[in-house]
Amino acid sequence: MEVDAGEILFSHQIDGAPMAWKRATDAGDGTYTNAPVYQRWLIRQGREMSRKWIDERGHRRPPVSCPVEVVLHVYLQRPQHRPSQYPRELWALDYCPAIGRADVDNYAGSVLDALSRAGIWTDDTRCARLHACKWWLPPGVEAQRMSIFVSALKPGGGTP
Repeated sequence: MEVDAGEILFSHQIDGAPMAWKRATDAGDGTYTNAPVYQRWLIRQGREMSRKWIDERGHRRPPVSCPVEVVLHVYLQRPQHRPSQYPRELWALDYCPAIGRADVDNYAGSVLDALSRAGIWTDDTRCARLHACKWWLPPGVEAQRMSIFVSALKPGGGTP
């Protein structure tokens, strides 16, 4: 598949509470916690993304073979009260950085896994650049979501 550098190859929005990657943890009795909820989410999101991964004729597109950049924005419901360690000037912004929730890399991990499951690429090693942010939504807004953009990496862009 021929692509232009910087071309957006795929975009998707996951509505609802964002899911952070869940490492299965041993409960000590031979069972693992966290994994089933994450696996159900992963299967559902992989199916939704796969349905969008089609060409103009309605055929499934081949997996991406070029290096890509993934941009992820996670929007979380704002707590009712400002955490004491959170700066007032940031809290006053409509969209302010979210701290105190799951690590941003865990949200990114769940999205990269879902993109792999959907067949957007064969493996997330195609992702050469990742930009992930998590934000508190404005007060009163409850539309939690994750916005995902996958684009062909521009050669030489941002190299050291």
